[in-house]
Amino acid sequence: MIDWPAFSPFPSRFVGVSTFDAADTDRVRTYLNWSELFRQWEIPVPFPDALDSPDWCTTARSLLADANALLDDWIARGLLRPEVTFGVWQAWAEGDQVVVQPPGGGAVRLTFPRLPVADGSSYCLADLIKPAALLTTGESDYIGGYAVRLDQRIGAAIQTWAAAEDDYRVFLATDLCALYRSAVADYLHYRLRRFIWAYCDDDDLSNTDIIEGIHQGIRVSIGDYACPGPVERFGLSALLGLTPDIGIVNDPANPLSADSGFFFAHPRARHFPPQSVANPPIVNA
Repeated sequence: MIDWPAFSPFPSRFVGVSTFDAADTDRVRTYLNWSELFRQWEIPVPFPDALDSPDWCTTARSLLADANALLDDWIARGLLRPEVTFGVWQAWAEGDQVVVQPPGGGAVRLTFPRLPVADGSSYCLADLIKPAALLTTGESDYIGGYAVRLDQRIGAAIQTWAAAEDDYRVFLATDLCALYRSAVADYLHYRLRRFIWAYCDDDDLSNTDIIEGIHQGIRVSIGDYACPGPVERFGLSALLGLTPDIGIVNDPANPLSADSGFFFAHPRARHFPPQSVANPPIVNA
């Protein structure tokens, strides 16, 4: 449990909605989680250990080389210019709901599922926002949100490989799109923590630390078991000023979908591993 009366939320330097320039492909690539790509391709050894594994080095090195060659090609053709929209808003909790108040607009209610945890407790993302009844005069908590969508021309390139029945390139490109969207979101999260919301200074962390989430605050994607359904998607769409069916649906199997979700800043915010949640909900995005 969080001792809310003793906690003062972190005010954000920025409140509202804006776009984020993710054109620095060299920087974004440092946030790529190659271990996740290896897991998708059933390589049981994480990056970078797989590159020197006696049993998996050949497969891992070949996959990594092909993925980087594909990225280099997309960069050379000017295709890696993601559309990124983000926002930070005042917010407070009411039970399992987070009430978000955008500047000059009506409040948006986000309902998050309360999940029973194996140790007998429960977990809900609304627990990470200070309850309305405990906010002091003039005090506010905050929540962030984002949507990352890649250049739609990448889809045409993938369709060309699909027409040629080049399944290897289709699957690799699709997985790489999801990986790159996530890397852009992680880069945005760093900039948000450090300069935009500016609630912590973690410049001393390595990119590996950041990918593993060893920093204050969390990024939760829509489609995560703690944020699984359309209620959050439509609420985020309204907050960001996006159409729900355009660039907001998170579908790893669709290279043209978005990575979208929320940012929470509380120091005790953590991702619960799926195995610790009893009967996690079925994702219905």
